[in-house]
Amino acid sequence: MKRDNIIYWAATLIIFGVMMLGGVMDIVQPEGFAENVASLGYPLYFFTILGVFKVIGSILLVVPKVSMKLKELAYAGFFFDLVYAALSHGVIGEYAKILPPVAFLVILAVSYKYKNKVIS
Repeated sequence: MKRDNIIYWAATLIIFGVMMLGGVMDIVQPEGFAENVASLGYPLYFFTILGVFKVIGSILLVVPKVSMKLKELAYAGFFFDLVYAALSHGVIGEYAKILPPVAFLVILAVSYKYKNKVIS
């Protein structure tokens, strides 16, 4: 049980950190952000909206008393975010940028797999 707990929290905290930081960056849009995402073809307001949901989802994953349905929704949202991030980069030929979202999808899957073992 202790091993499962460590695996779950390690994976979950990595996803929390990545999505929280990504969400804040999407909302704040620091200097150079617009140039970095221009090739994707999405309007900047899309990233603001996405950032708000990333921050909310990150919080939902780590707060203990949140309903399982909300946690499931956060997992689903992060799944779609990461899949579409990989696809968006792949479609425009930025193949090296596909690897990070795919790696985080694996970590997200580990967190999801262990959540039922830890949160019961």
